[in-house]
Amino acid sequence: MFRTQLMALFALFIVCIGATGTLAYWMSNRFQYDLERNRLAHNVYEQYLQLRTQTNSIFQQLLHTSMTNKLGGMDDFAASRRQIKTTLANVRDAVVLEVSYVKADEEANEKEELITVGLIDAELRGILNDLEKINIATREGMVGEAKVSMIYRLEQRIKNVFNPLVDVELQDELEEAQQKDRAASVLWQRLGYGIELFALSIIVIGLGFGFLLLRRLRIPLDELMRGTKALADGELTYRVQVNGHDEFSQIASNFNHMADELKHKQELLEEARYVLQTEVGETAEELRKANDALNRTDQWRRRFFADISHELRTPLTIIQGETQFALRGDVKSPHAYRDALTRVLEQAKHLCRLVDDLLYIARSDGSAPHVRLEKVILTELVYEVCCNAQILADEKGIAIEFENMKEVVTIRGDENRMRQLILILLENALRYTTHASSIRVSVHSRDGQVMLSVTDRGIGIAADELEHVFERFYRSHRASTIHNTGMGLGLPVAKAIVDAHEGTISIDSVEEQGTTITVMLPAFNHDLRKGG
Repeated sequence: MFRTQLMALFALFIVCIGATGTLAYWMSNRFQYDLERNRLAHNVYEQYLQLRTQTNSIFQQLLHTSMTNKLGGMDDFAASRRQIKTTLANVRDAVVLEVSYVKADEEANEKEELITVGLIDAELRGILNDLEKINIATREGMVGEAKVSMIYRLEQRIKNVFNPLVDVELQDELEEAQQKDRAASVLWQRLGYGIELFALSIIVIGLGFGFLLLRRLRIPLDELMRGTKALADGELTYRVQVNGHDEFSQIASNFNHMADELKHKQELLEEARYVLQTEVGETAEELRKANDALNRTDQWRRRFFADISHELRTPLTIIQGETQFALRGDVKSPHAYRDALTRVLEQAKHLCRLVDDLLYIARSDGSAPHVRLEKVILTELVYEVCCNAQILADEKGIAIEFENMKEVVTIRGDENRMRQLILILLENALRYTTHASSIRVSVHSRDGQVMLSVTDRGIGIAADELEHVFERFYRSHRASTIHNTGMGLGLPVAKAIVDAHEGTISIDSVEEQGTTITVMLPAFNHDLRKGG
């Protein structure tokens, strides 16, 4: 009887295990299918999102270039067009892959998406053709209502046709991914219910056979009970202890394998969610950085044009007045004409210096300074400029003292720009240094750095004005009172030159005692010379 009951129990266990294994296998396959469908849907969603972003980006780029008529912005048009075509091909490949993977009941809906891809392809070709026409119109200098109408029609086409097509597909793919997420969650819940039902069946069978099998069944049943409860509570790391090679040991092994599979599937799902969240976060961060860069460029452009319009007004007014004076009334004497032309020439030179300084500062602000780096013997260059400046210093009875002539200091820099830097520092010192005084210039090298300093005994700068001296067109209150000449561009140009040489410039000043400007530059590296 016991043998029959044991065999019946064994047969019943086999049936239960087979049913549970089949259910677990089916659910595992279904879970894997839903997970893969979720991944494919997210992939198609990302490709559509990238296609829309790139299309709108190249339109905005072309719109900005067309409005400003800056032909240099057209250089990346062909590359952007190829990139959009590549992304469209990726969209088509992703949809084809999704269609090849889906089951028969979902195939019809996915094939309709291929038709939509064809519509998007046709619409995108029309958009690219319109972009090419606007590109050609910009290069040929077209302006006016015709060009504006072309841009407006293209904008409406993107806004009212292309974007809605892509938005519909984005929404469909997002809903499809959410649907598969929900299906996976339901499957997960059903698997838990199946495990609980299996555990309950084991308990009923054990109670039915009673005390006859209690001693042999109690221990493995209790272990399986603890395992099923742990899995039902979400503790997927719990494993049933396997002892021996009997039927219960096999059940315990299968149970542990099932728990391993569940844990592995959960990890895959969490990993997929994490990757998706990371990619979305990175895309948002890239868009934010791109927007910040555009805002900085726009601010720099507005500031540059404001500076030019502010500083060019006065010399242009003088040139206009002198020209009107020369042309107005009777014929004047050669001396009068010479005086007028002399003033016009002075203002023209002033404009040339102003424009040159403004352009150099503007290039520096735009992170594109133009310097030609080569070996420069800084001590010789400083000595040469000091000798030239001494001619101007003699008029005020000021001596320029150059220290450390014995040390040969070299840097890797642009000789013309370095000469301009030294001359700016000396001119500032001469302008605000009192008569019968001195200016001390020194050059030293230390720890791979070169220090150039210019010290005067002039009027000095107030402490609250020091932080503004490197701002363009800024002049301290005392400097403006003592000398009405100067545009406030000397130190900004000097800072731009130093920045272009990857150095630093600082200023230390005390009112009525003098000012020291210190420039730190990288010393000439012989290894760099050999390598380059």
